[in-house]
Amino acid sequence: MPARRELRFWRACAGFFILVGAVQSCKTSDHGDDGSVPRWELEPTLRIDGNAADLVPVGFLLVSRAGVLAVGQPQDHSIRFFDSQGGSIGTVGRAGSGPGEFGDLGGAGWIGDSLWTYDYQLRRVTILSPSRSVARTLVLGSIDPQRSRGLGAASLSLNRPLAVYPDGSMLVAATPASVSGVRADGPTPGEWLLRVSFSDSFDGNIQAVVVRLPDDDGSYIKWVNPTTMVGAGVPFHARAMYAVAPEGESVAIVTTSLANAPNVVVHVTVLSQAGDTIAARRIPFVGQRIPRRTADSAIAARAARATNPVSRELYNTVIRERVPTVYAPVTQVRFGRDGTIWLGLRPSGNARHWLVLDNHANPVGEVLLPRSVAITVCDRRSVWGVESDPYGIPSIVGFEVVRSSQ
Repeated sequence: MPARRELRFWRACAGFFILVGAVQSCKTSDHGDDGSVPRWELEPTLRIDGNAADLVPVGFLLVSRAGVLAVGQPQDHSIRFFDSQGGSIGTVGRAGSGPGEFGDLGGAGWIGDSLWTYDYQLRRVTILSPSRSVARTLVLGSIDPQRSRGLGAASLSLNRPLAVYPDGSMLVAATPASVSGVRADGPTPGEWLLRVSFSDSFDGNIQAVVVRLPDDDGSYIKWVNPTTMVGAGVPFHARAMYAVAPEGESVAIVTTSLANAPNVVVHVTVLSQAGDTIAARRIPFVGQRIPRRTADSAIAARAARATNPVSRELYNTVIRERVPTVYAPVTQVRFGRDGTIWLGLRPSGNARHWLVLDNHANPVGEVLLPRSVAITVCDRRSVWGVESDPYGIPSIVGFEVVRSSQ
């Protein structure tokens, strides 16, 4: 991540390099040959220019029911707030450990019109009222070991909260304490999603088990012998993904089966906060083949970066055999504010298609956006995201969804 000083330099020298102009009528991919998925268009409605607003890389972008935008600025240890027209209405936070201060600003979400955010360094949740004052803070401890043993794990480590509920309980991601290499900002094989309440002792009491991700989704290979344990990722392999509804009411789990390539099946399962299945669907795709030279180049590059000779050997033997023959079609997932589920398909050129599912996981629409726009908030009416220029300067963009059919 470029330092703030470097961003100031590029602002002075680079001018405006963000994609200019409206997103034109959407052109869908060929996966919906029967024409049953309508093509939705987008009309630009909002742009907060990163240069003019003095934005640094965005950690999160949220939009409240009232249309207030909250923009996480981890580099500045702060949260910027904007109204629905893009006007600045305030900033909360600075570096520190006191109330309203942050060490390592992480995830965030809404409890009604109140904002919660998590600090990885302080292991603390801060709740801001609609007037942007600190309403409450809660330091998180560990998961109650008596309860985690009941899940088949000696103890569980809390990775991050995913949602905070009005009663103070939370939806959290947790992994067995013995697991190393946890991706703090994303899914981890074997990760648990749990609804947990925290007592005054800070230990979390498990209220419900929502789901556990597969221990081995094929994307990571471990090699264990009496003296060594090493691991390495498999290039291009699909990973289990999930997205949480804005206020934690449900979770969408997305897994991909590449076993019968080029015929690929994407599995979408929607679960309640109690772990009950709300919907499940299999979506077929025809995968795009990975050129052999592309696979060989990826393996060679990773093997060259490996510092352990066993890891290098893994890349040239076991992992080479595990590299899939086709790309995973779905690379991102978002949960819409209206219960829709948005599947980000593998980018093609400078564009990315998004397949939109309803709350029963049925395809209902498709949207095209520039590859430079990362969707963070969406529903059937509107889309918001972060657009970065070639120098990493972010702008906030919003669109109205124009649907050809209901």
